Amino acid sequence: MLLAIDIGNSNISVGLFDQKRDLKFLSSIDTDSRKTADQISIDLMNIFSLYQYDLRDVSGAIFSSVVPPINFMMAKALTRLLGKPPMIVGPGVKTGLNIRKIPLLKSVLRKMP
Repeated sequence: MLLAIDIGNSNISVGLFDQKRDLKFLSSIDTDSRKTADQISIDLMNIFSLYQYDLRDVSGAIFSSVVPPINFMMAKALTRLLGKPPMIVGPGVKTGLNIRKIPLLKSVLRKMP
C-alpha cells in the first residue's frame, strides 16, 4: 500500500491507497511546524489504528508540502515508521507531467502574479 500525505498550511491530509489504487482512508490532522518526529509518528500511528490498518502493510510513502519547516520532521517520522525514506514531491522531481502542455493550467498560470 502507498501512504500519500499533503501538508497544507492548516491541515495535513493523510491517504492510504491499496495496490488497485483504491483509497482506503483519507484523514486529516492539524499542521503544526513545531511538532517533533515522535509527535508526527504518534499522529500517524493513531490514524492507522483508527481506521484499523497496519503500518507494516505500507510499502512506501510520498508527501508534498507548502510548509517547509515541517518537511524534515515528517520525513524523519515516515522513515522511522516505514523503515525507508519517503519520496518528497517538490521542484525537480520527475512526475511525468508536462504542465506546459495542459491548456487550462497554462492559462491559469499566466494570470497569476
